[in-house]
Amino acid sequence: MDFVVETISTDSFYYNLLLGIPKILEHHRKFGIRKRHLTRYLPVAHSEICAWEQKHGILLPEDLRNFYTSSDGFFYQWHCTYEMNRVSVTGKIEIYPLNKLCQIVGYKTKVDPGVQLDGVRYKLKLGNNMYLNSRFIPTIWLCTADMKFYYLADNFTMYFRMAVAHLGFPYWQLLYTPNGVPEWTKVLMRLLYPKMLSSNKKIKTIEMLKKQRAKKLQENYPDIPVNKLDANVLPGYPC
Repeated sequence: MDFVVETISTDSFYYNLLLGIPKILEHHRKFGIRKRHLTRYLPVAHSEICAWEQKHGILLPEDLRNFYTSSDGFFYQWHCTYEMNRVSVTGKIEIYPLNKLCQIVGYKTKVDPGVQLDGVRYKLKLGNNMYLNSRFIPTIWLCTADMKFYYLADNFTMYFRMAVAHLGFPYWQLLYTPNGVPEWTKVLMRLLYPKMLSSNKKIKTIEMLKKQRAKKLQENYPDIPVNKLDANVLPGYPC
């Protein structure tokens, strides 16, 4: 029996991760997009990931572990010059290599850690054993200079997609905080991707967007059941 094994090239792998951003930026060359750069990384061995977790006492989320087994980090950068070549801005999508990950210190821990809805935002309470307790599902948060945490995504995969969807604009994460992005970032967004900025003055939050998506799904597909996978049926791969 003859069969064909299809292989995915390195270029195809990164192009799929970027979801067509290079073509989008190429289309905006007339607005000053220049010097696009992609750094390629080698995969990380499973044993190295286990060794890192044991050294730091932290269990990485499964999707992040899978990412590092494909690429030890990610870095895509572009430059834009506008306003008669007087303003130069750099955008990037970056995931640090495994050995450059660091733990945030300086925050207060709570005896009752977890995530709770406080008004229109999720409130995070950190504890010493959150990364070692299976009842805490890792989520992605933005930590600002004043040590405040703002919810961004349910998991690493969703965060990476958000970074790609925002084209790596500088400080795009601040769109989901009360203060928003700097004015010069708004200027760049209006120039390259005006739909990214909310048309109304009400601050949008990830929590609000999640609620809107859930409501839309319920209205459009009320009879379709939600499939849930029991993780206990899957084989385990201990370090």
